[in-house]
Amino acid sequence: MEFRIDRPSFCLGMIEAFSEVVMQEVKDLAFGPPMEEELWLLIKEEAEGVFDKFGLGYYEERHLINTDLAPREAIVGKLVPIIYLKEDVFDQYLALKHQVEKLEEAGDYDSLEQLEASIALRRLLSYSEEAIKALKPASYAF
Repeated sequence: MEFRIDRPSFCLGMIEAFSEVVMQEVKDLAFGPPMEEELWLLIKEEAEGVFDKFGLGYYEERHLINTDLAPREAIVGKLVPIIYLKEDVFDQYLALKHQVEKLEEAGDYDSLEQLEASIALRRLLSYSEEAIKALKPASYAF
């Protein structure tokens, strides 16, 4: 048996699932699926209904923070809905993004800085400390 799910339905399903997880405070922040602007415009109204249903905020991120969380080619030119319940958590994401952008502009965003940003982002996304530690090189001091 072969099932074929259209991309808009798939993306809305992911948004719904992550929204429920954020609303239940299992995750502080979640990323919806990276998608083309045209697809977002097609599903935006339905997605907003999901965010409203769960009492969540969202942000249309067009320049996702540069970390090792996702390959650059998977997110460049894509829109990623950022889903959050608490404004202060979203503000922490924006502050981290600003910090990374300043380091990039200065040419100081090296592998250690990227590791630090990746760890901070994973914490905002509510990754477990065990999962974060598994990503750190053995030489990294906790």
